[in-house]
Amino acid sequence: MAADVRKIPLSEVLSSRGFVARKEGNSTMWRGNAQAINVTGDALWFDHKAGKGGVGTIDLVMHLDGQSFREAVHSLAGGRRGRFDAHPAVATPLAERRPLGELMDEYARRDDTRWPNAFAYLTKRRCLPAEVVDDLHKCGRVYANDRGGVVFLHHDELGQLGGATIKSSNPYSHFAQCVGNKTGSWFHVGLPPADCQTIAITESPIDAISYHVLHPEKHLCVVSVAGQYIPDDLLRVCRNKKTLIAIDNPALERSEQAADITRGIIETTLAKCPHAHLHTPAAKDWNDDLCQASRKQHVKTL
Repeated sequence: MAADVRKIPLSEVLSSRGFVARKEGNSTMWRGNAQAINVTGDALWFDHKAGKGGVGTIDLVMHLDGQSFREAVHSLAGGRRGRFDAHPAVATPLAERRPLGELMDEYARRDDTRWPNAFAYLTKRRCLPAEVVDDLHKCGRVYANDRGGVVFLHHDELGQLGGATIKSSNPYSHFAQCVGNKTGSWFHVGLPPADCQTIAITESPIDAISYHVLHPEKHLCVVSVAGQYIPDDLLRVCRNKKTLIAIDNPALERSEQAADITRGIIETTLAKCPHAHLHTPAAKDWNDDLCQASRKQHVKTL
């Protein structure tokens, strides 16, 4: 029964519950019931409100309904024979993608009056070297928006602006969002992806900067994919380069479900890009590694 219900598309479950889809690059954002669930590929999903993700339809129903594995399987099997068939989901047309300029103006409008707070968050809370943050700010690739968040600009392999990652500078908030094209453009540190010899792929812009500080190699480009999913467009750029998969350490993820997602992404990426190598941080992520190194250096100096 479980094998059968795993074949039910995530879109079918979400549509039947009233969620509305909006295409975002290679993923789809489903909104409804005060929730925003991002679906990537055929199986990966992430609930932004809850901060939880999973793989497949059974995981999704367990999450949405608070059910056990057995309950979710029976619910899906009964729904397929009953509710889904009696009330088939109407295919929801995907909303048109909003122009990049409109998205940037709404979510990533630059406000230099808020930069001191963002700078303090990056350097004091996240332990990023002040000179590195200054350089990125001076060239306009990192700045504060009018909501007090930190904006990390994405560029494609030709250097064209493609979108941005926005991270809250509130030390008690985990809020982050990505606008624009997150499959064909990325935040990067070091050489541009097209010009480097080695590409390291990290999960977030802060991790990318941290990795570059910890591994200051001359011919290195460190890319953030704004999440765990590593798009095929980026793997195509990596084809003739030394490639390092440097996402979070699955052994230290906050939950077993998150660890399973990370392991799945690693396995899938290594299968698609067999010449790649895994480079795992000692702590949960590269920023944790950097902060631990900074604290040790501070204690040594004292």
